[in-house]
Amino acid sequence: MQTWESIAQCKEICQQNLQKLFALFRTISDERLTETKWLPFDGGRDFTVKEMMGYPMWNFTWHAGQIAYVQTLYGDKDMH
Repeated sequence: MQTWESIAQCKEICQQNLQKLFALFRTISDERLTETKWLPFDGGRDFTVKEMMGYPMWNFTWHAGQIAYVQTLYGDKDMH
């Protein structure tokens, strides 16, 4: 990350990493989707593999919201 020099380069690396993630997702069988793992989130409970596969989307959404909020703090109220 210390060598990334532009937003375009960050986007390219993100897309490369997403392709690796999608390749991993394609290896997960339908039977495994209902397997669970206990995680401390949401008060601590068993989460299914299917639920955990949604974490990257949730993470992108969360950080996009943070960025949008910071933009408003700088006075940028326009939709982009």
